[in-house]
Amino acid sequence: MRRTPRALAAVLMAVSVVVLGAGPALARGADESASQGGAGGGRSISVDRVDATGESVVVDGVLRGASPESVKVAAAGRPVVPRSAVRTDADGRRTETVLVIDNSAALGNTIVQLAKDGAAPFLPGAGTSARTAVVSTGGGATVQQAMTSSNGAATTGLERVAPNGTSALWDSLIRSADLFGDTTGAGTREVVVFAAGADTASRATASAAGNA
Repeated sequence: MRRTPRALAAVLMAVSVVVLGAGPALARGADESASQGGAGGGRSISVDRVDATGESVVVDGVLRGASPESVKVAAAGRPVVPRSAVRTDADGRRTETVLVIDNSAALGNTIVQLAKDGAAPFLPGAGTSARTAVVSTGGGATVQQAMTSSNGAATTGLERVAPNGTSALWDSLIRSADLFGDTTGAGTREVVVFAAGADTASRATASAAGNA
């Protein structure tokens, strides 16, 4: 069973669902069913992650207004019995997110603005993230805002992102990993990437970024 720290708001229940003996195709079906409320309708899981690399499929997400015990899963129209459904760690102080925004000039202001709008749910206090940092890729990896628990500071960091130069995505991912260095305590540390173009300016390789 996989347990991942997640934040818990008043009507949001973070859950991890394990489906036994399902392959990748079934995982895709479980993802679709969970996000749409399943064959029976009702409340739904907002899926964050599906891991189908082992014998079981693990689905992590947020269940709105219901308990983990009420989870039902359907794949390709067929009901699937979950092996387990558990609430994960509710300590929101442990959830840290780095937002990487592709702001290369070729994308134009409209696309960059859409990425910034899409990043809003990851700001501190807006969703499951308690601390957030902002990194832009255009014109080189730039930390627009270091890790902060302030919604206002993170928002200001996003506002500073504007179309600029060419994308250094791999360099930006390495820079993002470094931003977790000064944080303490075990918990969820995630990098969320909004990218619409290819990396054309990094000194680092994709492999180095992945390792970081």
